[in-house]
Amino acid sequence: MALKANRSSSANHAGEVATLRTELAAAQQRSTTSQPQQLPSSDEGKRSVAEVVKAPVCCALDEEKATKEVVILKLPENDRDVQDVQEVCEKATVSVKPETLIRLGKINPDRPRTLKASFPTAFDARTFMAKIEQCKEAEPDSLEIRCRPGRALEQQALSTTVYKLNQKTRCGESYSLRSNGEVWKFGKGGDGKWLRATEWALSPSDEGNENGSPRPQM
Repeated sequence: MALKANRSSSANHAGEVATLRTELAAAQQRSTTSQPQQLPSSDEGKRSVAEVVKAPVCCALDEEKATKEVVILKLPENDRDVQDVQEVCEKATVSVKPETLIRLGKINPDRPRTLKASFPTAFDARTFMAKIEQCKEAEPDSLEIRCRPGRALEQQALSTTVYKLNQKTRCGESYSLRSNGEVWKFGKGGDGKWLRATEWALSPSDEGNENGSPRPQM
């Protein structure tokens, strides 16, 4: 009787061990399949994130750079741009001189190219333009040049749109890109003077619209 009991106990123990092994194997299988899968690193994804971060930073830097620039028009083009600008600064009593000067566009024998002057700070650029205007108001014939603020890339693109509008416009109409980034439309009145069409507006979001469809101001 004791021998039979021992055999029965051993059989039960072996069965329990087999069952435990089966359950352990199943648990290990579930553990393997349920482990989180590591996504492979994607260089493309990293580049996309970098581009998203880089775009607004570059835009801000471009706008900041434009605030330090002044575009000078109607300054005779020759090999002495530095001397000519120094003489302009002396006439307008401007103490701060531009750091760099560069002519823009292609050479045109009929008119001088515009000259871009870069100043150390935005304050220096604004001071230069203010002094030029004061000098021209005090002595209208002292300076024949005109100045406007530098333009960021977005405004330069808008300038192209304004050019296309003027190419397609009817006689007696004209479009102008202002220094604040707005586009104004002008029309000739009965007396022949140019008047702004205040009911017309074009925002930078319409840049791609070459037809320049007007939108009423709200």
